[in-house]
Amino acid sequence: MEYDVKSKSKAYFESVRGGFGGLTHVLIAVAVFLSILDAPLDIISDFIEFVNKDWLFLVCAFLVVVGASLLPDLDNDYSTATLQLGLFGAIVKTFMQTISYAFYSVTRLKKDDPRPKSMHRKLFHAPAFGVGLICFAYFGLDPSESSYVDYLVSNKDDLFYALTSDVAPLICLVLIYISAWLGVNNLTYWPFRLLKLNSLRRYKQSLFVLVAGGVTYFSATLPLSDLRYMGIAIGLGYLIHILADAFTEGSVPVIYPIPAFWAGKWWWNPYILGPFQIYTGGVVNKVIDIALLALDIYLALNVFLF
Repeated sequence: MEYDVKSKSKAYFESVRGGFGGLTHVLIAVAVFLSILDAPLDIISDFIEFVNKDWLFLVCAFLVVVGASLLPDLDNDYSTATLQLGLFGAIVKTFMQTISYAFYSVTRLKKDDPRPKSMHRKLFHAPAFGVGLICFAYFGLDPSESSYVDYLVSNKDDLFYALTSDVAPLICLVLIYISAWLGVNNLTYWPFRLLKLNSLRRYKQSLFVLVAGGVTYFSATLPLSDLRYMGIAIGLGYLIHILADAFTEGSVPVIYPIPAFWAGKWWWNPYILGPFQIYTGGVVNKVIDIALLALDIYLALNVFLF
C-alpha cells in the first residue's frame, strides 16, 4: 500500500499544533492585567485608578480577572473550570448549556449545524456576552457610596426582599466568588506541584474557600460605586478568554447576535488566521505557554521592581 506522506504529515502537525487550554488563558490574563496597570488609556482610567488604590484592591482585582478568564469554559463538560468546581461546576455547566441551546435553537440559520455535538463555543463564547458583562457591572450597579453589606443590614428584617429586590450586586458577588476561587486555584497549582507541597494538599480546598470568601467579603464591603469595578474585572477576564479563543480551531461566534447572512449562519465561527488557526495539541501550546510565562515574569518585574 502506498504511503501517503502528505496526509500523514498533515495528521502529525494537526496533532501537535497547540490550542489554548486553561493554563494558557490564565497566562494571557496575567499578561493583560499587568500590561494595563500603567496603561495611559482614558477608556479604562477609572478602573486603573481603582486597582492602584492599594495592594488589597490590586490583589483582589487580579485574582478575579485571572479566574474570570476561565469562566466561559464552564459551558464545556471537561474544561478546567468545570472540573475544578466539582458539583457546583456541573450545575453551572448544565445551566449554561441549557440557555445556550435555547438561544441556538431559536436563532440558527440554514447552514448552522442542525445537531451540534455540544453547546461549547456558542452563546457564552460570543464577544458580545463579555462586553455585556462589563456593561452589566458598570450600568447595572447603583453607583452609591453605601456597600452591599450596608444594604443588607439596613434591610435585615426582610432579607428575602433585600436579596430579591436588587439582584445585580448579588450576581456580581457570586461571580466574584467563583472567579476568585478559580484564580487562586490555578495560580497556586504549579507552585504546589513544583515545590512538592504534598503535606499541604489536603488543605488546598480550605485555602481556596478562605481566599475566595475573603475577596467576596472585601467586595461586599466596598461602596457600590467601587463594586462596579470588581464587576468590570470579571468582564475583562471573561472577554480575554473569548478573544484568545477566536484564534483557535473552534473559533468563536465573533459577531453574534448579528447574523452572518453571507455565510448562511447566525453562529458564524470564522477562522481569523485562515490555515494558521491554532489547533488543539501539545507542542505549539507549550511554546506559547513558555513565551507567555516569560512575558508575565518580565511584566511583573517591570511593574513591581522598576
